[in-house]
Amino acid sequence: MTVFGIAIGELILVARTYALSGRDRTVLVILSIIYMIEALATVVLIGLFLRSMTFGPPFLTAIQGCNETGGTFILIGLCFIIVLLNETVLMSYTLWLGYNKYRHFHNPFIVTLYRDGITYFVFLFLDSAANFAILLVRAGELQSLLSTFLLVMHSVLSSRVLLNVRDVERKRAEESRQIPTATGTGIVFAGDGNEDT
Repeated sequence: MTVFGIAIGELILVARTYALSGRDRTVLVILSIIYMIEALATVVLIGLFLRSMTFGPPFLTAIQGCNETGGTFILIGLCFIIVLLNETVLMSYTLWLGYNKYRHFHNPFIVTLYRDGITYFVFLFLDSAANFAILLVRAGELQSLLSTFLLVMHSVLSSRVLLNVRDVERKRAEESRQIPTATGTGIVFAGDGNEDT
């Protein structure tokens, strides 16, 4: 479920990058191929990790459950590396687009996509790197500590991207319904027929 949740967050990043590219079909095909390779590689690595896991008797007989005693945790670390690489590719392309295409463009929609995208990337990059570091030093029971946090951050940040874009669109729609009158400072709202002075 963690892999599925992270995959949905990554898909939102791909959609955001595709939108910034001006809906270029070549970009969509390339990003889709990279996304599918990332998802497939992650599922394979998780499957190999689950096969490598070993279990022992529970610590306390009164508390039933699995007592994980070992496994090839570097496979999970490789999953975090794949996420890091994918996010780095998406962010690099986004920054390249920003410099070459939107450098002098001050549309609130574009500004929101860039601001949220950079925030998203920084948080997820740091979290993925921390997950990999914990797995690398084999920190015992801490090995799965940040993987749930990574899932939660993917969910929260991708939701924020969608909500902020929706908020910008709502504000734009509200502004387009307001038409300044020729006299005074009144505003006529479309479809209202009444003047607010």
